[in-house]
Amino acid sequence: MGRLEGKSVIITGAGSGIGRAASLLFTKEGAKLIAVDRTEGVKETVELVKKAGGTAEAMQADAGSEKDVVAYIDKALSAYGKLDAIWANAGVSGGLVPLGEQTVEHWQEILRINLIGPFLAVKYATPHMIPMRRARPA
Repeated sequence: MGRLEGKSVIITGAGSGIGRAASLLFTKEGAKLIAVDRTEGVKETVELVKKAGGTAEAMQADAGSEKDVVAYIDKALSAYGKLDAIWANAGVSGGLVPLGEQTVEHWQEILRINLIGPFLAVKYATPHMIPMRRARPA
């Protein structure tokens, strides 16, 4: 039995990289996942989780959108009846655009996803975890 056996977990940015690796690790530890990413890569991650014997559902969503955050939390609650943990991993980089050529809109997009996204995840997830005492470390 893994350390996360039976736990319901949301991982954002699950379509590739660290998010995909975390999804596979959490699966190995027994978690049931809602894998979130704005790319189609999230579907491949869920297929990999299922091939590893895990339980996961994919959701394409924008981690910096309040409406999408509420939707992926609702999906976890609907699918698994609870939410034990959320890893707000989604993030984007500034790319290889020289600083002098970047626009305010470009930076606003980075801030929306990288800073507002985790804020929204915590804001909307904790009300479901605190009553079950899952918002604190075990």
